Amino acid sequence: ALVEPLACTVKSIRRAGLRGGERVVVIGLGIMGQLHVVLARHAGASQVIGLDRVPFRLQRARELGADAVVHVDEQDPKAAVAALTGGELADAVIVGPGSLEAMELGLGLVGRGGTVVLFTTSRPEDQLSISPYDLYFREIRLVPSYSCGPNDTREALDLITRGVVQGSQVVTHEFPLDRVVEAYKTAAMTSALKTIVTF
Repeated sequence: ALVEPLACTVKSIRRAGLRGGERVVVIGLGIMGQLHVVLARHAGASQVIGLDRVPFRLQRARELGADAVVHVDEQDPKAAVAALTGGELADAVIVGPGSLEAMELGLGLVGRGGTVVLFTTSRPEDQLSISPYDLYFREIRLVPSYSCGPNDTREALDLITRGVVQGSQVVTHEFPLDRVVEAYKTAAMTSALKTIVTF
């Protein structure tokens, strides 16, 4: 329930090239976004900023280590991130949602020499419009991060074993098997990050 999602996040953080001291923006604060907040902080990010439109998720990101959060329906995301970073924008942007809107936003929030990680795929027919001129002269890396491998899984297990990541941080609801229908309904609510069913 936790190892595989965390392993995918481990790979994503590695693909982002975090070495410590970076300003990181995480777009989308579902369970995967929350795990990115935790691991970005663990990787030594100097600033972690979370973006979402669900107040519960924004608050949880703060609790898990985000320095600031931005409600994208109430603030202009680029203006907010620019203000929070002294105009320099992000060194790394993790784009959680697989929507073109989120991907375009990610490209708008990254600063010079930064990296945009596409954590989720789009629909097969989607086409992302980019400016090669802008990518070239700002030296932006656009990097996909698909699934995870054995080494990522081993690192995820280690992070859990050492208590860096704990189920209590992201598991918001737990149900026995005979309440599985209720579990599915709960998982669809915006106040649920991760809902698990136990035997």
